[in-house]
This record gives sequence, C-alpha cells and structure tokens, in this order.
Amino acid sequence: MAQYQQRRQAIDANVRSICNQIRQYHDTDAVVRHVVNLLVQCPSLPAITDANRVCLSGTLPIYHSGHTYNIPIKVWLEYNFPYSAPRIKVVPTSDMVVKDNHPHVRQSNGEVFHQSLHAWHPQRSELALVMNALATEFGDNPPVYAKVVKAAQPQAGQAGPAPGGAQRQPPPAYPGDPEALAREVKISQIAKVIKDDVRDLLQQTEARKRKAEDMKRELETRSNDVDRRLTQLRSQKDQMEADLQSKRTLIEETEQWLAEHPEGTNGVEDLIMPEDRLTQQLIEEVAQDHACEDTMAMLKEAFEEGKIDLEHYIANLRTVAKDQYKHKLLANRIKERRDHILSPQ
Repeated sequence: MAQYQQRRQAIDANVRSICNQIRQYHDTDAVVRHVVNLLVQCPSLPAITDANRVCLSGTLPIYHSGHTYNIPIKVWLEYNFPYSAPRIKVVPTSDMVVKDNHPHVRQSNGEVFHQSLHAWHPQRSELALVMNALATEFGDNPPVYAKVVKAAQPQAGQAGPAPGGAQRQPPPAYPGDPEALAREVKISQIAKVIKDDVRDLLQQTEARKRKAEDMKRELETRSNDVDRRLTQLRSQKDQMEADLQSKRTLIEETEQWLAEHPEGTNGVEDLIMPEDRLTQQLIEEVAQDHACEDTMAMLKEAFEEGKIDLEHYIANLRTVAKDQYKHKLLANRIKERRDHILSPQ
C-alpha cells in the first residue's frame, strides 16, 4: 500500500509540474486526478509536454488472440479539460500500418473516435475508463498491423512462397503483463455495466422529473382556478352588499314616509288596495322578491358571524337567488299583461 501511495504521489507531482509549466489549464486538479488514475493502471503512457499541452505518449496494452500487444498511442488534454474530451491518436511506428476502414481509427491521421469520447461528460466521464474501453475495442479489432516485408525474388531453381501467401500480421508485441491487461479488460467490462446502470437510472430520474413537472403545472392550473373562483365570489359579495344597502335605503325611506303620513292608516295593508286580480298577483310576487332579498341578507349576516360555512352559504344563496329570479320574471310578465289590458285600445 505504501508503494502504491508513493507511486501515485510521484505521478501527481510530475503531472502537476507539467501543468504549472504550461499555466494554461483551467482546472489543474481535475487534469492531475484523471492522469494519475490512468497512469496507476497503465504506466506505459507517461505524461510529457507536446504542443504546449499535457500529452500521454506511449503504448496501450491490448489482449488479442491469446497474446499481449502494445498499441502506440498519444492522448492530448486541452486547456479546458475535463470540459472537453481528450484527443486521442494512434501513432504507428515505421514497421506498422493503420488498418483500413477500422471502425474507431481514421486511417489518414490515426485519430480515434469512439462512443465514450462522443458522450464525454465533465463530471461523469473518466479518462482511465475511456482507455480501458479502447483497449477492449482494440483487443477485438487491432487498429494497426505489421508491415508485410516483400521476400526477395528466388533465383532460378529455388522454391519461393506461393502467390498470395503474404498475410497481414498483428502488431509487434511489446513487453506487457497479460494478467494486468486481463484485469484492465475486466475492469472495463464492469465499468460498462455500471455505466449502463447509471444511464438507466438517469432515464428513470428524467421520467420522474417530467412527471413531477406535469404535476406542478396541474397544481398551478388548479391554483389559478381557485384564485379565479375566489375573485368571482368577492365580486358577487360586493354586488350583494350593494343591493342590500340599496334595500336598506328603500326601507328607511318607506319608514320615513309612513312616519310623515300616519293619518288614516291602520297598517301597511291598508295602503295597498289592489284594483284587480292581476294587481294582487303583482303585489304578491313583489313581496316574494323582497322576501328573497331579506333571506339573502340574513344568510350573509349568518356567514359573517360564522354560523354557516362558505359551502352552505353559497348553496343556500344560489337557491334563494333562483327563487328570486322566478318571482322577478313572473312579476314582470304580470306587469306587462296588466299594462296591456289597461292601455287604451
């Protein structure tokens, strides 16, 4: 464990020294952390300075057809790393050739393109995992192969190789640890499983987030409906108070008139002598209309005193208002018929 910590500290100091010399990196700590985590697993990619950038230049061990091979590779980290993906190239030696139509390596310049680079995320991605994924991909399909050396033309009478016998060979082997490479491959596989699980979890989280946002919008809509209904009720309350005040004023005027004309009146009924049946019906409907007004006033007073709740107040108010509407409508019709009968032909 002590040796492992010393190794990490040595790599940390080297990478940090390179970053301090360049003085262009926005997040030196992140660069150091990514590089240290990679070089602890893959020491064959030492950190150097190239194009005034941190560059990991060396070989990437792969396991292909039961043998260990090392792929020459370079990894550049831009100044805004890890907010931009690393730039990776396969750099074949003089005795190697980049494979034609490789799914992850451009033949013209050796540039590497892979899903882990395309989906690079500054918080979730890890340089060591990207390199492990590339080691797995290159183990299945090596990006370079050894150049085929043409054999000298055989002299007459000597046997030579059969036409078409030359085959593309895997890249030349470099010193490597098969067990360590197997561990790296296993780690890469485990990392892929974890990444898939995290992706599924993120999708589920996004679904829950969308559902919560839908519920929030629905609650906001209902809240707006409640506010609109309260506004309507306040408006109705103000209108009812205005009508009540009008009726109180009318009652006061009537009482004042009765007080000024007491002679010859034994009661209110003596003041109103219907001339005919229609007039009598009109008086009764108007009385019912005023009774409804009094009832609504009593309901309002009971509600204000807390004797009834808002729900019962609204329900009873609607019932009384419907009755009042009927009496008003009937009174208007009786008045129209009476005026028609009494009007001169």
